[in-house]
Amino acid sequence: MRPLCSRPAASALFLALTWLATTAHVGDDNTHFRGPAGPWTVQVTVRHPGVVPGLADVVVRVEEPEGVRRVTVRPVAAAIGREGAPSADDALPLPGRPGVWTAELWMMTGGAYSVDVTVEGERGSGTAVVPVMSMATRVLEMDARLGTLLAGLGLVLLVGLVTLVRAGAGEALLAPGEEPDGRRRVRGWVAAGVAVVLLTGAVGGGKAWWDAEDALYREGVFERLALSASARADSGAAYGRVLELRLSDPRWLAGEWTPLVPDHGKLMHLFLVGEAEDAFAHLHPAPLDQDRFEVALPPLPAGRYALYADVTHESGFSQTLVAEVSLAAGDSAATPGAPLVPDPDDSWWTGEPAAVAASGGAPAVARLSDGGELRWVDPPARAVTGEDLLVELEVVEADGTPSSLEPYMGMAAHAAVRREDGGVFVHLHPSGSIYLASAERLAEAAGGGLPPAAHAGLHPADASRLSIPYAFPSAGRYRLWVQVRRAGAVVTAAFDVEVTG
Repeated sequence: MRPLCSRPAASALFLALTWLATTAHVGDDNTHFRGPAGPWTVQVTVRHPGVVPGLADVVVRVEEPEGVRRVTVRPVAAAIGREGAPSADDALPLPGRPGVWTAELWMMTGGAYSVDVTVEGERGSGTAVVPVMSMATRVLEMDARLGTLLAGLGLVLLVGLVTLVRAGAGEALLAPGEEPDGRRRVRGWVAAGVAVVLLTGAVGGGKAWWDAEDALYREGVFERLALSASARADSGAAYGRVLELRLSDPRWLAGEWTPLVPDHGKLMHLFLVGEAEDAFAHLHPAPLDQDRFEVALPPLPAGRYALYADVTHESGFSQTLVAEVSLAAGDSAATPGAPLVPDPDDSWWTGEPAAVAASGGAPAVARLSDGGELRWVDPPARAVTGEDLLVELEVVEADGTPSSLEPYMGMAAHAAVRREDGGVFVHLHPSGSIYLASAERLAEAAGGGLPPAAHAGLHPADASRLSIPYAFPSAGRYRLWVQVRRAGAVVTAAFDVEVTG
């Protein structure tokens, strides 16, 4: 089975999603969600096993948990629907963590799922529908010592079985103390030889079956589409340079993937990160044809850049395509009336990040290019791998008064987090790591839609505060870029965070 279907009927569509990753990210397959469950606000993390079937860990944090009586979680396979889904499991309170419940859910088959998180309590009952996907992203390798031990035990069993066959054929009918004659000995050894041949064939056949199953599984392990990028000087572009992207993957060209659909109104969200992380851009290339996209490059410094391109398919699956490009020094002066102009939602940043580790738990303050500030209100004094965080941010004017935010592509903010070595890259929003287009399609296929408020974030569009849920998947130095719109312009702030294991 290939990693995505072409364009068959809807019933086959979700079966073909068996081998897809859950989110459009690099190095982090977990799903992060924050939104309403009726009268309650929940922050949900689904930690995927990476294998199918496998156990997914679900962590539910209820904000203001006073009066909560019960939290349940229920996996719903999109191909089956709620009528065929198992009953909900009770999540258990996590000792030492008030307001946090945990559960384990079996993802028995591959494909689109939703996890229904239901909270019951004094304020009533409500359910948050969190779209996830059961997928194979890795192969569990056997420990070499365990393999050697099992091979040795298997050899002992084979030798013992051959010995029993030889004794049964040559000595089983003898009276106690009677010695077998030559004829019986020959018959015993012939039976033992036949047993060796049959057992060897059985072991060989079993290995051939296992190798075939292993090859089928490995073929289905998710591989993102291949992307290539090149930059060129172009006097007709707004800033004198153009970036062309090409989906060069044979699977895409052969029509094995469903077409792309807009997410937040864009077919592609492209992030460029400079080699030293001193430059960042969030752009929206326009399609030239099925496999080519083009965008006017902003006046970024020359150098090598890592590219992360988020796309969403008709199936509801989102993925991040990765590439690299070298930018030469180009003309940074805008060309009046240029035919290739930046998307109005394009933005870029150069500057110095705010160091969260040096804040000692005090608010970390990042300067905005328009004179305002973005404050990480209560950063962790020590960020730990796997710990669920709620990044609370506040935008203020230069004099410290609260600012007013405007919607930015349907969200209160967009954010990106990247580990220094590029091994982790995640596109985030106030609703978490789920994507608007993907969430709607997968949740509807599972028999229920997400509340609109789950996408826009919990703060009104004109508020000065916003919250973004996340859990760092591994140790290292991370940079978090946060983008908001103020007075019609998108501005970016950056924070550096040291994460320990």
